[in-house]
Amino acid sequence: MSPEWIGWFVCTLSRRDDDAWGAGGNRVVREWRASRWGVVGITLLAAVVRLPGLGARSLWFDEALSGCIARLNTLSVLINTAGSSHPPGYYLLLHLWRPLGSSEFALRLPSTLCSLLAVALTWGLARELFDRRTAWLAALGMAMAPFQVYYAQEARGYALTIALSAGLMWCFFRGVQRDTWWPWGGYGLLVILGLYTHYFTALVVLALHLWLLLNLQRGRAVLLPLILADALAALAFMPQVRQFSVETGEYLSGRTSWQPSPSLLSPFTTLYYLLFGHVMPLGWVWAGLFLTLAVVVLGGVELVRSGWKRASVSQAWALAVAVAIPVLVILAISLTIRSIYLERSFAVVTPALTVWLARGIATAPRRSPTPYLGAALAALMTVGTVLHFVQPDPAKPPLREAIEVVAEGMEAGDVSLHWQDASYLPALYYAPEQAGVLVDAGQRLWLSPEVYALFNGRVITEAALPASGRVWLTVMPGYVGPAQAKLLAWWDATRTPLETRDWEAVQVRLYAPGGKP
Repeated sequence: MSPEWIGWFVCTLSRRDDDAWGAGGNRVVREWRASRWGVVGITLLAAVVRLPGLGARSLWFDEALSGCIARLNTLSVLINTAGSSHPPGYYLLLHLWRPLGSSEFALRLPSTLCSLLAVALTWGLARELFDRRTAWLAALGMAMAPFQVYYAQEARGYALTIALSAGLMWCFFRGVQRDTWWPWGGYGLLVILGLYTHYFTALVVLALHLWLLLNLQRGRAVLLPLILADALAALAFMPQVRQFSVETGEYLSGRTSWQPSPSLLSPFTTLYYLLFGHVMPLGWVWAGLFLTLAVVVLGGVELVRSGWKRASVSQAWALAVAVAIPVLVILAISLTIRSIYLERSFAVVTPALTVWLARGIATAPRRSPTPYLGAALAALMTVGTVLHFVQPDPAKPPLREAIEVVAEGMEAGDVSLHWQDASYLPALYYAPEQAGVLVDAGQRLWLSPEVYALFNGRVITEAALPASGRVWLTVMPGYVGPAQAKLLAWWDATRTPLETRDWEAVQVRLYAPGGKP
């Protein structure tokens, strides 16, 4: 395929001009050539801040769950035998990826690649809606946002969700603005993939439909292809409906939900979180929150002044709707029925949020403080990305090192016990033969004994604790509840400790055979 045809294809995706090819082909190729190096450059910048240290930190519970599910057979992944609260799309991707390796680097690499794709797709979304300046700012924001970098280095489905969200919005607006059907095929396919990756994709789709309803003139023109695309997506999602219903019922009944109830102020802090994640020191959070809200609000004020009927203004409001609807719907459910409000689950709206911020900065009138606030926001985001690499992540304690100590030190007849799910599941991933058992001391288990059995694990009660042989006990002090603390105190009082290795967040204790003399 020649470079000119590649240029034509990309420019067809990223331009609104119907005469983009034919007599104007040379002009399009020149624009593509002028733009491609910028897109490649920003994508390379994103890679530079995502690939270093990709395999350095230990897997934590949720990542280990992804890895363990990926080891199951294809049917078990598809029918969610492990009972995950997420649909099977991302787990299937990891399952197919497994032949390429099982190290931390290999397990996280699909997320990194999806995150790089999200940067390019967000550029395309912004270019489709607005202009190059907005597109460059949006792509830079996606490349450097600490939230994006963090989940690009996690073996979880959020980076894939973000890429699919950016892609489906791009296809949606492409279909709305051009008298052609092919974008609707892409939209329908990406909606299907999005729904099989994260259920909140449906809320973004709902938001786009509400915006189109407010733009009746455009809505009538695209009604037929949109209905066909929606019907295709709904039909393809039918096999997942039963699983979705079961998981939703369990969440709303409180059997699997654990999220604290949000407040009416939570949407504001969520906007901050979707840029910075949890990497900033507490003293800097307020600065990040102020800058985020200031740029969001000032961008909205400028749009109100510009009026609703201008095409670019209407499209900008579409982004606001795509951010607001998912957050407000989940907030309403959480305040009235049962809390399902988890800030990272709103990753699906980050492409729209980033383009909104970029548009507000790019179109700020002269003497507006928005560009200066935007520059300060970008600088703080860069600081947050640096902090992500130089400071320890409390969510990822050195479990790998602790598990290696046990695996290398175990002798014939030794027993390995884990006091918490948080260390046991990673042990089943890293060293399944030496992982031992999880002790149920009356705490709420994060996974059922049946699910642990799928991963070749086992759960025992305190009545089944070993009475002989050396015992390796792995404890995470930050997760010790009252019942576990009582059992741990009894254990220390009745067994003779031989050695303790302490990494603060995780401890490994070796006890002598039998009880204390």
